[in-house]
Amino acid sequence: MKTKRMIRIKTIKRIKRSAHKACGFSGYNHHSGRSKDLPLGFYCAIIVAVIPEEAGGSMKKFAPFLVMLAGCCWATLGVFVRHLNEIGLQSMQIVEIRSAMTVIGMFGFLAIFRRDLLKVKAKDLWCFAGGGIISIILFNYCYFTAINITSLSIAAVLLYTAPAFVMLMSYVLFKEKFSVRKLMALMLTFAGCVLVTGMIGGESSQVLSFHGILMGLGAGFGYALYSIFSRY
Repeated sequence: MKTKRMIRIKTIKRIKRSAHKACGFSGYNHHSGRSKDLPLGFYCAIIVAVIPEEAGGSMKKFAPFLVMLAGCCWATLGVFVRHLNEIGLQSMQIVEIRSAMTVIGMFGFLAIFRRDLLKVKAKDLWCFAGGGIISIILFNYCYFTAINITSLSIAAVLLYTAPAFVMLMSYVLFKEKFSVRKLMALMLTFAGCVLVTGMIGGESSQVLSFHGILMGLGAGFGYALYSIFSRY
């Protein structure tokens, strides 16, 4: 236990040192004589946005931690959507708020730390428009609506039909191979999601509706388009 704790402490210190070095932030408060301590999520975000691509190999050790952090943030999405619905906001209003906050936050962050990423070539504008308007807005609207009219578990399972849409569109658009192994892996993954969420035989089965299923599948399709546009 002691060894694992020491490893975690060393990993956190390494993340902070990398973030400080990337931002030119000394981390030392000359007035108090103590090191400044910011939230760990801030350091993770700095590492993802600021560390240059050349250092990607040395940063791979942090990848699992960042994936888990992203998963934790993602898991809170449905809770916030339900709360916002309860106070009277509609799905499209939540989409507008989320998109606006993302634009403001990301633009400000990149303007400070990575201005080079704000330069977009004219030939790539259609990809950004497709990924932002068609994919993100469609996905968010359908997903938030599905959460509102079904259950969180059903909405989540239908959202993760996205890999199936990606596989089919990749086969058509990019001529990728559609193997039996991929199909079986996809079916097993989806079946696992269904069993874990209790859609079969549980309370979730009582809130199934055609509209809810349609919105859930729309969320999966919109989420899949994000990967497709990113491929271009």
